[in-house]
Amino acid sequence: MAAPIAGSGNADERVGRRVSILSIDGGGVRGLIPCKMLEFLEHQLQIVDGPNARIVDYFDVIAGTSTGGLIASALALPDEKGRPRYTAKDASNFYIQDGTTIFTRRSNIPVLSTITGPKYEASGLEEILKDVCRDVKIKDTLTDVVIPTFDIKLMEPTYFSTCEAKRDESKNAFIRDVLRGTTAAPIYFPPALFYTTNCEGERRAFNLIDGGVGINNPTHHAIVHVQREIFRKNPIYASRILKGQDLKSLLVLSLGTGSFAESYNSEQASRWGIVPWVINEGKVPILDIITGASADVVDFNLAVLFTTFECPENYLRIQPTNLSGDVASFDNAQSGNINNLLEISEKVLNRHVKLPDVDTGKYISHPNRGTNKEALTRFAKKLSKERKGRCHFAE
Repeated sequence: MAAPIAGSGNADERVGRRVSILSIDGGGVRGLIPCKMLEFLEHQLQIVDGPNARIVDYFDVIAGTSTGGLIASALALPDEKGRPRYTAKDASNFYIQDGTTIFTRRSNIPVLSTITGPKYEASGLEEILKDVCRDVKIKDTLTDVVIPTFDIKLMEPTYFSTCEAKRDESKNAFIRDVLRGTTAAPIYFPPALFYTTNCEGERRAFNLIDGGVGINNPTHHAIVHVQREIFRKNPIYASRILKGQDLKSLLVLSLGTGSFAESYNSEQASRWGIVPWVINEGKVPILDIITGASADVVDFNLAVLFTTFECPENYLRIQPTNLSGDVASFDNAQSGNINNLLEISEKVLNRHVKLPDVDTGKYISHPNRGTNKEALTRFAKKLSKERKGRCHFAE
């Protein structure tokens, strides 16, 4: 790969050298919404570059937490010819066709099943993961996949990535096992236990739950992952980040699974004990608050940083807002709710780009940036230009 261009930062100098990042939040069945955003993006890429264009061809890093990890991995799984096995539309169909299989109740009495153990059996999810991922390991993905989890034995975050799996065989797990871990949302699914073996034959145990307990929006972690790989002198990234212009050398698409219209107040919560924090009118307040807070904090910080470094157009966040009722549910995979999520996805595409306001916590429309559909169309053209530029520099 050619050496980086030195200079002041003319935008054209960076074409072909930016690191492109796709990040997808956790959110259970609401993962259908970012899938529909990716369907639209993939279609726009095909308009520009032909029918064989796929999402994975354009992103150096695809990060995903929980349900976002499912989508990220599906897009990066290779087929027998070394091309993507699944399209963005295929990823959408997983939710439409297999949602009720994933969320298989342990008991016909929901409250009882939640009190006495995880709400759902893991068998349905494991069956689908085995069918979708087969025996593909992390290091075999078509681009650098990054998946956060949390190890409850070590009591610390555990991250899996394609780059690290190529260096450390103990982190080169089967993708199906990693996804089983990152989707093990407390209360909903039991933790995942699996083992790997390093090059010396030593066995390593992983006791994992949903990465969303710490990083529901993995966008910032994906950026830090790139920086870490630069520190390790990974040539994929090191020669493409211009000194002193790290953010200007990034192109980031961050997809959320929705923020909620319904909230709680201090008067309500002051009377809650253990049970209401965990089970409250069909909701799980403690988990909703944790995952929502982590997603919004990351979005706000990154929006400020990209604006401060005078490259706000390099960061696009699409987050459905004001979800309520069944569509805000983590686990309602019934056909009626799936149809509602599809309708919301179409509305989100046609809605103006929104940015977070730090004082109110609300998302504010920015008509000057157009609709999300228009923003994704522009983003597709940027990605295409970047990819063609890389081919030029590789010659």
